Amino acid sequence: MTIFDAYRALAPVQIIEVDTPRGASDLVVESLAGVLQARLRAESVYPLNVQVGGTTKFCVVMRDLISEPFTPGTPSGAELFPIEKLADGWVPVAVDDLGEVVELPLYTPGQGGVRILIAGSSGSGKSTVPNNVLASALRSAAYDVWLADPQMQTFGAYEPYVTRSASTVEDIIQMVVDLDTLKDSRVDQYMADGDDCFQAPKHGKPIILVLEELSAMTDTNPDKKSRAVFEAAFTSLAQRARKAGITLVVSMQVSSADTIPSRARSQFDIRVAHQLATPSDTGMILPSMPPGAPQPHEIVGSIGRDGLRTSAGLFILGGESVDRVRRCRGWHIPKTEFVSRFLAPPPASPSDEG
Repeated sequence: MTIFDAYRALAPVQIIEVDTPRGASDLVVESLAGVLQARLRAESVYPLNVQVGGTTKFCVVMRDLISEPFTPGTPSGAELFPIEKLADGWVPVAVDDLGEVVELPLYTPGQGGVRILIAGSSGSGKSTVPNNVLASALRSAAYDVWLADPQMQTFGAYEPYVTRSASTVEDIIQMVVDLDTLKDSRVDQYMADGDDCFQAPKHGKPIILVLEELSAMTDTNPDKKSRAVFEAAFTSLAQRARKAGITLVVSMQVSSADTIPSRARSQFDIRVAHQLATPSDTGMILPSMPPGAPQPHEIVGSIGRDGLRTSAGLFILGGESVDRVRRCRGWHIPKTEFVSRFLAPPPASPSDEG
């Protein structure tokens, strides 16, 4: 059973055919979808085909499954996670409102690394995307994974598996400075070899940096000197890490100008926006939203009996490198379950063997 089959089996879905004039434009078809959605009081209506024999098939979804609380068997549940897609260079991170699996690249040979910026208020589930990135990158032997997580409160379960980790503000700042230095040496290397960008495995392994709670190093960091050092190295990475084969996955709670320097923020071409408080927060993370697009500050949810927000994991996917704005729900798989189900035990340290 595919994810889309599971979605259609769980959500009331109807396929209807509508007579449309031959040669009708996409705008006419989109207009018809809007009329159908209003008249049928459907959650969503979208065309499956355009102009086949003068008719258009529309998929009518009467129930928005991804907005409901997590329950076993939903498309974003652990039992339907496409494990076969892990470690192939693209990581499955969510299911969108059409029931399709949403995948993001970890590294592309022609372009190098990618830059993913994630924002969301406390309890919004903003760890879902980096959680899947970590599991996918660690399941593969093709990447070096660097993990920066203050106090290791969010991703501590992965620490035994990563290439390098840091859990204090001071160590995280030093890690970013070191990675920026490594970036420069990689640039020098591929340029000396006559290449346009980093090439794996010729120049080594791509590096995935997962950096949690960016504000701890910036606007809530009381040490102005160390903050300046971090912001300089971080901005340099954001601007040039891609061609050095370095992927950045950066999370923050508040998407303000004080949290992330504008010169760095503008370089992140994949944006993941969970529930946010205000339209201005939305504008910082998703500045160019098309009219009528879903907005992160409009995501609503309550606290369930299990203590989780019913909106946890819901996010809007946008950015320059995304084909279209998507409303998504991240996979609901706890970190410890990811480790136990998808990763082999970490190698024993010398002290363990002794």
